[in-house]
Amino acid sequence: MPVFKGSGSGDIYSGVYNIPSTILSFSLVNTSAGVATATVYIADGTPTDLAAITAIDISLNVGQAYVREMPIKVAKNEQIHIVSSDTIDYYFSID
Repeated sequence: MPVFKGSGSGDIYSGVYNIPSTILSFSLVNTSAGVATATVYIADGTPTDLAAITAIDISLNVGQAYVREMPIKVAKNEQIHIVSSDTIDYYFSID
């Protein structure tokens, strides 16, 4: 099962998926020294075509995690786009 994982802040992009996929679950963990906000989108590469799969600007306290375990379809040529105000660890389980 493929994963998309790492640590970072600002705009974080996965690779583009060449076949339809499903995000089985994902987590975001605030690893910064202060409160971080984050939003996860599914994007097709155009700035006007973003679909948020989390609430806009989820607020995460130091060490706090956001976990989602509901399957989300990702169409061909779409990618995961994370926007974070500070450093977070992210882990996406993809089928």
